[in-house]
Amino acid sequence: MANAMKGLLIGGAIGAVTALLVTPKNGKEMRESLKMKSSELTASARERASLMAAQAADKAAAARERVNEFGKVAAEKVATAAESTAGVFQNMKNDAQADQENNKQTLGSSPSASSSTSTGSSTGTGTATPSHAYQS
Repeated sequence: MANAMKGLLIGGAIGAVTALLVTPKNGKEMRESLKMKSSELTASARERASLMAAQAADKAAAARERVNEFGKVAAEKVATAAESTAGVFQNMKNDAQADQENNKQTLGSSPSASSSTSTGSSTGTGTATPSHAYQS
């Protein structure tokens, strides 16, 4: 569309200049006529340019709105994923704590727990090995 408008303006200017040059006028009339046509073409070009600038501004505003909407949707999805992930990690932590409590209770009531604790301390490492590691 912009190329068609440029073509129209350029073609109009060429046609106007040709018409002015072909018609029989004296020098002063020719200069006045050229000035007037030049002013008309300049005004027309400015009007068209301002119209195109307004259209571009409208399209830019619409694009900005769409980008903002996409950004909000993306932010909501990220927040939802973060909440879901936090929930999964909290569940994993709770499960691990429950398993740890169960292991403590199992180790505390079993007779082999006292021997494994004493064995661990006699080696000098000071770390207790979980009971499920040696089960077969």
